[in-house]
Amino acid sequence: MINQDGLLDIATAQNRSRSGMYSGLNSSFRYDEGGLYARVIDKPAMDCVGKGISIKGDEDKEICNDFDRLKLIQVFQDAARYIDLSGGAVIVPIIAGRAYKSFITPFNPNTQYTIDSLRVYPISDFSPSGDVYTDANNPKFNMPIFYNWNNVTIHESRMIAIKGMPFSSMNVQANPFQGRVTAAKKMEAVNAYYDAVGLTLKVLERKQQAVYTMQGLADALLTDKQNQVTEGEQTVRARINLVDNVRSLLNSVVIDGGDGTKESTGDEFVINDLSLSGIKDAVAIQESRVSADTGIPVTVLFGQSANGLNATGESDWRNYYSTLTAIQSMLRPAIERIVAMLAGQIGVKGLADNWKIEFNPLPDTDEKADAEVAKLKADANKVEADSIATIYNLGFTDDAQIIEYMKSKNLFGYAEEVSKSEAASYANETS
Repeated sequence: MINQDGLLDIATAQNRSRSGMYSGLNSSFRYDEGGLYARVIDKPAMDCVGKGISIKGDEDKEICNDFDRLKLIQVFQDAARYIDLSGGAVIVPIIAGRAYKSFITPFNPNTQYTIDSLRVYPISDFSPSGDVYTDANNPKFNMPIFYNWNNVTIHESRMIAIKGMPFSSMNVQANPFQGRVTAAKKMEAVNAYYDAVGLTLKVLERKQQAVYTMQGLADALLTDKQNQVTEGEQTVRARINLVDNVRSLLNSVVIDGGDGTKESTGDEFVINDLSLSGIKDAVAIQESRVSADTGIPVTVLFGQSANGLNATGESDWRNYYSTLTAIQSMLRPAIERIVAMLAGQIGVKGLADNWKIEFNPLPDTDEKADAEVAKLKADANKVEADSIATIYNLGFTDDAQIIEYMKSKNLFGYAEEVSKSEAASYANETS
């Protein structure tokens, strides 16, 4: 139910259907709808490796050139999506000339082979087959040897598993590579945002509330002893319908003016215009929630600048880079293993002993955005500097007073410190 101003429901998205936490399956359904549901998954997945991967020690670029053939960047972008949507991903190298029955045998890197393609799947497609490594000296001790994969038994050495964000020790999963479905929280936030927008539209529809004051309404609605509908109630309903029809057809209302006496003033029809102030801010709360739960800046998600004098968006971008770096850390072991497999192919000269992969620089704000940020900084610094000079000339002598006053006026934020000496110096320069 929308309250009079509609802001509480919009800010809290009270009217959304609550089916509990989104599962991996529900998250996938939402993702398939597209829009913001898909963007919160696709954007980090695209950006984390979108600028490419290079190999230090691949002097002839032989391995890097194979990246294009195998569409490695796209493979790892899909893997990043599955990490979000299912809690992990598995990349299966398809060896040229090998039948599916070969998946059950361990991969032998000392044989001659060529990787024909790389297939990526959600971790939910794989389940342990039961047998585990029993040698305590084996790094894979107590880990499954075989997995069931779409009615195919596959040896773990032919799987390149990427685990998502871990569960707590209290939540043990059957699949050791199963992580949390991080998309669930993201979808919940996006759903709340969409519901807030929907509630906003309902508020706009009810911006003008018609109030029809009918003479003798209470008496007319009284029921008889058998609780039957009275003739008066039927009359009231007919009259309301008449008012609605006339208003809809002619955009005007004709009502009873009474007999002209003080006691009989007749019906009244007024329209109450509801205030829309604060609706934009209420929707912005949900936008901020989506940004917080996804780690993606509002500027990226909604194409708008951050609000406030001191809001340059720099901190949002730093947080986003941290998110992308975390995804890269999860992908790195899988990339390194694939590079090692590519180096062992037929005819490949190999890599330097000290080779390592490097992610190319992460995407930055575009030139226009950079210019806007620089201008915002310059304007804000000028406002702050002018304010310091003004406050000093007004007679403020205490640092704390200066800072407190400027904070109260939303004029403080860029300067690391505001001191009397700095203020005096600037005042003298500008006087």
